Amino acid sequence: MLHKCLIMLLFLSVFICTDLVAQQNYQDVVYLRNGSIIRGIIIEQIIGKSLKIQTAENNVFVYSLDEVEKITKEQISEKDNYKSSNESLAFKKPSGGKKSPAIAFVLSFIVLPGSGQIYNGEPGKGISQFLLVATGYGLAIAGTNNENYGVAGGGLLLAFGCSLWSWIDAPLSASRINSERGYSQIKITKHITPTLSL
Repeated sequence: MLHKCLIMLLFLSVFICTDLVAQQNYQDVVYLRNGSIIRGIIIEQIIGKSLKIQTAENNVFVYSLDEVEKITKEQISEKDNYKSSNESLAFKKPSGGKKSPAIAFVLSFIVLPGSGQIYNGEPGKGISQFLLVATGYGLAIAGTNNENYGVAGGGLLLAFGCSLWSWIDAPLSASRINSERGYSQIKITKHITPTLSL
């Protein structure tokens, strides 16, 4: 019975992780009657009255539903990703708290897998990582108790793999968040070829 519960918990954890990753690749798109298109995340919606959408540049717009033609959820294109990356690399005033990659790593490595992601402000990712690690150890214990060493080995592999994912991802995500918030002041300019005038 315990063995079946652990397997169900594993499938549930994988489903949650897949859903979270899929959600990160989609954005809300609001089509207005005047022809404008606003892309971002709908952060508030009053049924029958209005909606509030936040763009990737952290601009917030409020529209009456009379102004809205339709609302969809669309996959983020490479063009949108490129634009967002360039904007995050440009010089701008920092917004939001700065995250320490070292603290994020220590939390995930020493405290609990996933706690570094929660520190970074990504609780969904952190909880998913913790659930996968816990499920892996649960399968390892259940497999050992039932003398099913294949399940035990698979559980240990799952636990170690997800722990490693958490340890590597935590500091990298902290650095990415700092860059998005304007703390990494690197400006990329187009290459200019000098011309000689005779």
